[in-house]
Amino acid sequence: MIVLTSCNTKEKPEGPVNLTSNSTFFDGYPDWSQAEEKLAFVSFREDNYEIYTLNTNNDAIERLTQNQVTNSNPVWSPYGSKLLFEQNHGGNNFEIYVMNSDGTNPIRLTNNIAADWNPIWSPDGSRILFASNR
Repeated sequence: MIVLTSCNTKEKPEGPVNLTSNSTFFDGYPDWSQAEEKLAFVSFREDNYEIYTLNTNNDAIERLTQNQVTNSNPVWSPYGSKLLFEQNHGGNNFEIYVMNSDGTNPIRLTNNIAADWNPIWSPDGSRILFASNR
């Protein structure tokens, strides 16, 4: 479940709002797009951890990845056109990928026997920082 609440102490909080209320499965690892129009997240809705987006204007949910491996930790690029994510290639061997924000053109950025995870963009979107067990 992904929940939204206000953290502005001057506003009267409306209380937590469940953004993925129809999901009875795991929903997690949310990340806002720069304009806060979309939320990328991971869900186990269809018997596998896949990456989805939620359009905050109309509550439409779209599945971006479709494969038989675990996809995790989506991170929006500074301009909202790309998403970084992790993909598990067996055991604990996570690799870093990037794809267009609509799920097209996934490209594998790392390829080794060690785990690579937790990718983040540089502020200008020209570089990627990530942790590794190399």
